[in-house]
Amino acid sequence: MENSKEHEEQYEEPDLDYFKAWDNPSLKSERLYVRITPENKKRVLLACNRVELSLSDFVTGATLEATDFVIDKYL
Repeated sequence: MENSKEHEEQYEEPDLDYFKAWDNPSLKSERLYVRITPENKKRVLLACNRVELSLSDFVTGATLEATDFVIDKYL
């Protein structure tokens, strides 16, 4: 397993346009409820505003990206 320094060296910081791919205006029919601390909600909303995405699109994009990583690497 990589140590954190090796991970940081391999990590390429995306520019803000990277997050535009998460913009998904398609019809959505399912709901997912998430509980989060007020402090974390403020941070997530700040990030959403910074990349000009709705909370739903930002969280969905991040979740699906993490999902793809886990499935591709471990399943």
